[in-house]
Amino acid sequence: MPAPTESAAGALGGAAGSGAVPAVAAPAGAAPFEEPYFPFFDDEPADVSVSVGSSARGLLVNARAVAEDATLGILPRQKARDLGWGTAEMVELLTDAAGSFHAATGARLWIGDVARRGGGDIAWSVSHNTGRDADVAFAYTDARGKPVDPPDLVPLNDQGVSPAQGLKLDAARTWILVKALAGHPRVAVQYLFVAPSLKRKILLQAKQAGDPPALVERAAAMLWPQAGHADHLHVRIYCSARDVEGGCRNEGVVQPWADLHEDAARRREAQAVAQLEASDATARRRGIERLELLGSRPQAGRVAARLDDEDLAVRAAAARALGTLGGADEAPRLVARFAEEPSDEVALALLGAIAAIGGDTAGSFFRDAIAAQSPLSLRAAAPGLAWLASTPGGLAWGLGALLPYAVPELPAPLTWLEPAARARDERVWPTLLEAAGRSERLEPVPVLVPLVAAEDGGTRTSAGQALARLANRSFGGGGDDGDPRVRARTLAEWQTWVKRQRGQPRGAWLCAGFQAAGYRIGELHQKNLWELVRAASGPDFLSFNAQRVLAVLTQRPDAAVLAPAAACRDWLRWLSARRDDFRLGRPPEHVLASCR
Repeated sequence: MPAPTESAAGALGGAAGSGAVPAVAAPAGAAPFEEPYFPFFDDEPADVSVSVGSSARGLLVNARAVAEDATLGILPRQKARDLGWGTAEMVELLTDAAGSFHAATGARLWIGDVARRGGGDIAWSVSHNTGRDADVAFAYTDARGKPVDPPDLVPLNDQGVSPAQGLKLDAARTWILVKALAGHPRVAVQYLFVAPSLKRKILLQAKQAGDPPALVERAAAMLWPQAGHADHLHVRIYCSARDVEGGCRNEGVVQPWADLHEDAARRREAQAVAQLEASDATARRRGIERLELLGSRPQAGRVAARLDDEDLAVRAAAARALGTLGGADEAPRLVARFAEEPSDEVALALLGAIAAIGGDTAGSFFRDAIAAQSPLSLRAAAPGLAWLASTPGGLAWGLGALLPYAVPELPAPLTWLEPAARARDERVWPTLLEAAGRSERLEPVPVLVPLVAAEDGGTRTSAGQALARLANRSFGGGGDDGDPRVRARTLAEWQTWVKRQRGQPRGAWLCAGFQAAGYRIGELHQKNLWELVRAASGPDFLSFNAQRVLAVLTQRPDAAVLAPAAACRDWLRWLSARRDDFRLGRPPEHVLASCR
């Protein structure tokens, strides 16, 4: 399984374009807002909104604020979160729908979360990342049938009633809202997620209202039944042409009215390729960054050629992009570049790309690079490595890989690493260990094990975290364990575990680690998806591996590694909506409890 990668824009960093939306005062104690960097080309306005990535994995450039007025309001609880930001198209849709709703009913349209300014994850949803999602309140009546404004997004039961709040779904006014959203002349709605029972009530009202059958049919296709949406309509719109040119990704159903703007994406890709040969380094860099955002894997070879660019920012951009676009063919090029790269910034990007690509080349590289730059001499390491020779094949598997670098008089196959190692700053060593942990390869394990007993606490911590991810097991220890007895015990535990697992494929290591932590995962199979979801809520290393296995077993296109709690909720919702695809029953109660 290749290691996960960051989104291009998340890795790019940097300041806002010259046309960015002016900063606003931040809440007390909050960091000042910084516009996400985006590689605008010279022929593009730098102040337009751009939705980058998928709805659940991405960001929002030059967000537009939802303006409250007599027709449109943000509910108080959601307003306090400052999530009233969207793309220009989303804000237009909400504003126009509110105007139509108010004209027909005299009432104000109320909305909840849209997105953060700048986009990205929010704590209350697994989507809403890119400004193309919005939570819109239903219309309600009180117990006497009088239209009322909702105090919040009020959940309704299958009968469309909230006994606790004394409110009821106003299907007639909610249908007016749905019509305004579904029939917008310029913004294409992909989904209106809603609870199944409420969808039926809304469509029954549509038929009773006598509206055109084509409009009712269109709205019915948008109203997508989904659990967890009994208190609001979740609106999602398609990527605009401008969004698609910037790396926006539509996922899910493609409705007959949808224009995916594939021609626009191809034109921008061709322009980005042409910019790789520009005389201006900034233009070359932006061309690379745009190809990464567009996911242009066929252009990986052209991007790899820029690893030798005279400009270090271009080289760094090429390395980062290859972590997303590259494959086994580009891995040797990245390794070779690391050997001769004088810039620490580029070296760090190269390590991340090699880890992201993974594979045999990455496994051997990290094993050899760690051994070449290890602070342990052979004599210091010997007590921790003797266990490798205790069984057949032990020396060949581990100690043999370390000897050439630990003993000066022996030939060193990777002497090409030594000049680079001497020149590297203090960030490279921990980054090397961290990247090895993300490579999902077993080759670095033998040279990492002795480092859990190193004198330096930072090395112990980094090595232990890398081993935990690779082996799916942890034995504590870390930077604060200065007691030699603790370090010796941690080392002995690792020695025993690795010796027991040696010779097994990494899948067996993963299963053994899950079982040792109390998860009932005997094989990496779709029948264990719910248990893997539960494991995603566990400690970092278990969560990392559970998420990676889930991504492979489900072939989920937007899978990325999240924090444990968010990952558990994310996968729970995603699989719950696709139970039939994977022949799953309802999630067990212990899984639900883990994800709360």
